[in-house]
Amino acid sequence: EIRIAINDLKLNKATGIDNIPNEILIYCKNVLMSSLIRLFNNILDLGCYPSSWNKGCIIPVFKKGDVNNPDNYRGITLVGCIGKLFTLHIK
Repeated sequence: EIRIAINDLKLNKATGIDNIPNEILIYCKNVLMSSLIRLFNNILDLGCYPSSWNKGCIIPVFKKGDVNNPDNYRGITLVGCIGKLFTLHIK
C-alpha cells in the first residue's frame, strides 16, 4: 500500500515545511520502505499523529486578471510529503 501511495506522488512539486521533495521518496523508496512501514505502523498502533504533519504553508497563486486584486488569487497549502504520504496510505 505504501509503495502504491509513493507511486501516486507527483514529481517537480514544491516542498512543504519539511523541505523533503517527493523525488526523495520516489527514487529512494526501496531504501526507505522498511522505515516508513515501521513509522506508519507505530502511528497507527499508538493513535498518535505527529502534529507537525498538520502544518502547512499557504501560498497565493495568481489565477487571471488584475494582479493587484486579491480576488484573482487562490490559496494552495504546501504540506510535508511524509504526512501527505501517510494520508494517501490511509485512504
